[in-house]
Amino acid sequence: MPKVFSNEEYTDTHFVYGFCDGKARAAVREYQRRFPNRRVPDSSVFSNTHLQLRNLGSFRPMNEHDDVRSALRHRRRSERILNRQNSWIQLDSCPSHYARQVRNWLDEHYAHRWIGRGGPVFWPPRSPDLTPLDFYL
Repeated sequence: MPKVFSNEEYTDTHFVYGFCDGKARAAVREYQRRFPNRRVPDSSVFSNTHLQLRNLGSFRPMNEHDDVRSALRHRRRSERILNRQNSWIQLDSCPSHYARQVRNWLDEHYAHRWIGRGGPVFWPPRSPDLTPLDFYL
């Protein structure tokens, strides 16, 4: 059964391995000198830790199913974000947002789902006590 070390121990292992110029046996001796109250990893742990970080960028072993799951999860999340059928957009009264070209584009991409001057849902009246969120949430 492989030995499992904490992230702190793996970090110190990698640091000492680099300090000893990649010489695993020298790293074991240096690690024992620096950390006398810790269990001392085998020389293969030093080189394997370095390879693991170099190849994968992580101390923990990679799960072969993680990539498939995370890719699928990422794709679903992207589809939900990019699905504009249920999204709304709210504009302020900036003159450039009131331009005919902008309103035509909004009508095309956000049909009846945009809030602003000249839009399908009117901009609410100005009041220091009211914000657009008071009207639409």
